[in-house]
Amino acid sequence: MLSVFIVDDEYLIRAGLRQLIPWEDHGFCVVGEAESAEQALEEIRPENTNILITDIRLPEMSGIDLCRQIKARYPQIEVIVMTGYDEFDLVLKALRAGVVDYILKPIGVDNLVSALNEAKAKIEKRNGAVHQVWTNKIVDCIRNGDMMGLEYCLLLMSAMLKEQGLWNANALLILDDLLYAVLNSYPDMRFCERYLEDFRSAAHVDPDEGMQNLTRILKKILKVHSSTELDLVEKAKVYIEEHYHEKITLQSVAEAVFSNAAYLSSLFMRETGINYKSYVLRVRIRHAKRLLKETNYSIEQVSNMAGFGNSKYFAKIFKDETGVTPSAYRR
Repeated sequence: MLSVFIVDDEYLIRAGLRQLIPWEDHGFCVVGEAESAEQALEEIRPENTNILITDIRLPEMSGIDLCRQIKARYPQIEVIVMTGYDEFDLVLKALRAGVVDYILKPIGVDNLVSALNEAKAKIEKRNGAVHQVWTNKIVDCIRNGDMMGLEYCLLLMSAMLKEQGLWNANALLILDDLLYAVLNSYPDMRFCERYLEDFRSAAHVDPDEGMQNLTRILKKILKVHSSTELDLVEKAKVYIEEHYHEKITLQSVAEAVFSNAAYLSSLFMRETGINYKSYVLRVRIRHAKRLLKETNYSIEQVSNMAGFGNSKYFAKIFKDETGVTPSAYRR
């Protein structure tokens, strides 16, 4: 979500812009407004603003002078000016001052959205050039199982972003793009896209919090990638042993050990000689036997505690596997 700051000396213009489009549906949000260039300079910071929309004519300091000062202080903020048909020379000056686009009055929905998308494209292009270099380095660290290298790379990346004046609202976009690119480098780990959802849904207060979250996720991915196939099966076995009494599925086990269901299924068969479903059944039968011999729980209770649920189903499966009913086994 890109943040937008509006500057116009007329309240009705500012209010009208806020109501003109469903901002969030287009990937933007209005974070503030000001009635003068001076007020805008006091309130705008790169941490809270990606795009500035300003009237080209303002009392005292003009919109063009505001643009020049903003671009001098915060070159990463993109500026859009609002202007009239009779202000050609001013628009030309504004473009020379670094304005990304202009909107002619009266402002229409299409013109506003078009200008916003122009600013968005420029921001994404700039961010893309930044994160591609770091994506390659991080993917190399993960593939080589280099945890120290990963930590060093992330520290260096954040330091460079700070030096380049990008440690602000733009940084969270860069971190988001970075995580997306890394996940796409591992087709067998697409389930990890849930981490992308977690990252995007987290209410990151600032880039530092976003970086902490990203670091945690990337470390998990590295640990999984550096695990051997046997390690993966053993982790799955441990998880099954700890959760056999729950409604576990191949998908839930795969996610728990940071793999995908199809890959884990074939790996499980190759390493154990039986499929996942049969293995879980054996674990549950083993625990059911223990409960029948060592406790006084009813058959129904044992059925639930061993993860079977329905006692009739449990009795049938138990006899199929052992040759006797649960009651007979207990005697």
